[in-house]
Amino acid sequence: MNKLIINGNNLNKYYRGKFMQELTVYHATKSDNISSILRNGFKPSVSTPYRTHWLGAGIYFYEDLYYAVEWNYISIEEFARSYEIIRNECGVIVAKIDIEKFQLLDLNSGIGYDTYRKIIATIEKSCDSREKEDLQKEEDIKTIRIIEKVENKLGIKLFSSFDVISAIYPKKIFKKEIKHKGDFFVGLQKQICVKNENAIIEKKEYEFDESELESLYNLIVANRRKVE
Repeated sequence: MNKLIINGNNLNKYYRGKFMQELTVYHATKSDNISSILRNGFKPSVSTPYRTHWLGAGIYFYEDLYYAVEWNYISIEEFARSYEIIRNECGVIVAKIDIEKFQLLDLNSGIGYDTYRKIIATIEKSCDSREKEDLQKEEDIKTIRIIEKVENKLGIKLFSSFDVISAIYPKKIFKKEIKHKGDFFVGLQKQICVKNENAIIEKKEYEFDESELESLYNLIVANRRKVE
């Protein structure tokens, strides 16, 4: 196996960013879960046939507080999506992730995506014909599930050898056409999946002030009405 894929330390030095040693991130959850998480740690999410986690098994965070609040909004029944329910029953944990000592795979970086492609090429020889067909479709959610399945079957770690994996996904919450290569994108959602909880060096409940939470709630409702 190519050492470049297994040992993320060399990669980190290249694409982590010289001065970016910690990530501040947000985890959405029910208010009742917060004290248990702060005391006992997080419970990693695992994909099932009924619910898929985009970056595989792990503890999920958002880089943007907006998306953590939005996750709380969409995680409850539609009829109960009132501001009062969000304020009283939902919460956010703010955490810091150490990417100086722990291995980060950034799928949006050039070298990070190249690593991802090398992992796919490595596991392909251990896939059945249906899995190989799915890999050729280049649907990342499906591909990551296949990688995890092969890792479990062979008892190896490739994708899951990284402590932290991040990726940016488009969200259609604002209408802005890209007409020129210098135009910027809006509504990009960065997800961070922590596979090694030791990389989380600090966590606490995020304390909203009333106007902040209400403003985020109103913006989320307005944006989702545009796209639903």
